Amino acid sequence: MKLRIKGNSLRLRLTRGDVAELKEGGQVFETVTFGSGNNFIYKIESVDETDRISADFHAKELVVSVPTALVQGWAASDQVSLEANELQPTIVIEKDFACLEPRQGEDETDMFPNPGNAFCKSA
Repeated sequence: MKLRIKGNSLRLRLTRGDVAELKEGGQVFETVTFGSGNNFIYKIESVDETDRISADFHAKELVVSVPTALVQGWAASDQVSLEANELQPTIVIEKDFACLEPRQGEDETDMFPNPGNAFCKSA
């Protein structure tokens, strides 16, 4: 999972494995460890008790919550993203596609096939 923060917006990009884990296990998280020993955790979770996408930050942890029904439908479809534009911060959750041009040293085996890439369409 990748996290991009720009201004007052969050963008999370999930690999095929991340999407499957979110659908089946209910959450995906990553930890960033700083030299001072402090950790920053960012997590996306599937939640039954909510009807909208939301984000919260507490005790060095960013948690993005998504309704379970929304996760299940998105994971099983060709839909690329989920968005919550009415919130602060705005939130975009996307399936992470392989690059159109391969990058040296980057493992893209768990990425979704890029729909703009002819050789990925058969994969």
